[in-house]
Amino acid sequence: MGKFGYCAMRERKGATLEEAASAVGVSTRTLQSWEEGRTSPSALKIIELCRFYDCTADELLSIGEQESALISFYRECTPQWKKNILDTAFCAVGMAARQPNIIHLNPSSYQHQG
Repeated sequence: MGKFGYCAMRERKGATLEEAASAVGVSTRTLQSWEEGRTSPSALKIIELCRFYDCTADELLSIGEQESALISFYRECTPQWKKNILDTAFCAVGMAARQPNIIHLNPSSYQHQG
């Protein structure tokens, strides 16, 4: 698995694994597990990480900049555009379910480029 938002935010802050782990009260092994996507933090730890990294939960939980950009774009859309976007996404998911050999929507197979 590639780096998730946790690692990207830590690197952006310039913090070591040890500093970040200490700031939120977990072991470096636990934080590394979150960064590698093997386990997930509790909601309380997500809040603590956001405070330490000075970021939003959206930024922390996103896999990369593309996802953040899409969320920002979506938030600025009119209600009609939001409906169109969701309709298109649900259509693509339906197509993938019926024809998995044509459209591959397996998020666990995506690698973070960074």
